[in-house]
Amino acid sequence: MYKINRTLAIQNNVGETPFLPNTLRLRSVHDVKTNNSTIHTFTQQLHHIVDSTPRQRTFSNMSKKEWEALQDLARDPSIVVRPADKGGGIAVLDYQQYRSDILLQLGDLSTYRVLSHDPTLQTKARIDTLLIMGLQAGFIDHTIVKFCTVDYPVMPVLYTIPKLHKDPCSPPGRPIVSAMGSLLEPLGKYVVHVCKSSVMALPTCLRDTPQLLSKLHHFQLPSNPIILVTLDVRSLYTVIPHEGGINALIQTISESTCYNGPPIEFIRELLSITLHCNFFRFEKKIYLQLAGT
Repeated sequence: MYKINRTLAIQNNVGETPFLPNTLRLRSVHDVKTNNSTIHTFTQQLHHIVDSTPRQRTFSNMSKKEWEALQDLARDPSIVVRPADKGGGIAVLDYQQYRSDILLQLGDLSTYRVLSHDPTLQTKARIDTLLIMGLQAGFIDHTIVKFCTVDYPVMPVLYTIPKLHKDPCSPPGRPIVSAMGSLLEPLGKYVVHVCKSSVMALPTCLRDTPQLLSKLHHFQLPSNPIILVTLDVRSLYTVIPHEGGINALIQTISESTCYNGPPIEFIRELLSITLHCNFFRFEKKIYLQLAGT
């Protein structure tokens, strides 16, 4: 009810002007007010209807024993439940096998390194210093500084999802770092925001599957016999060197006519922090990613 009332109040205040949310603005908790009597009457009637509607008892689609069995599985430390990498399935894995696969990947010393301490405070100080410098130089405004500043950062955590399509019995895992609430999450979002138009303008960039299908729809195959060839890169994101990835993006936005963000060297510094300070935790150890974008 509150969300409906707030949306109506915002729309009334904005008027006919299309409302475009700012993706780099923190979620507002401001209670929007309106003097529109029609909105007040509508929300009062809606409250009355909702309050006078008898509550219907809901029933679970699971029996008590099934629910208890599900809770037992959730508390079982010997297994881990993960969504499959492809196909939309759910996998129940032996935790020791799951753990061994992750440790095998983390054992690649050219890609990961175990840290002896938590680098959160050091990294936060480096980010805050760069943001203040950017603000003082006029590269960014207070809104961007507030968006990119994380006062109480969460340590990113590594987990994997099984590639059942490759091996249903002993599936390799696709590594994923859950970085929601971390120091680098808003920084990464900002870099994507300012560079996205330049990257999407590349002739080799496909936005999504519908765009690919649209291009194929207008593609004329030659009359002569052809051989279709596909390529796959193993561990694509972790084999790209940090500096190589940074230089490639810098070159793209330097040559782009779509780029209208802050000075390119400022973006380079943001990218350097985002890639070179990409640390995460698995179990009780903290790792630093040495390569990959």
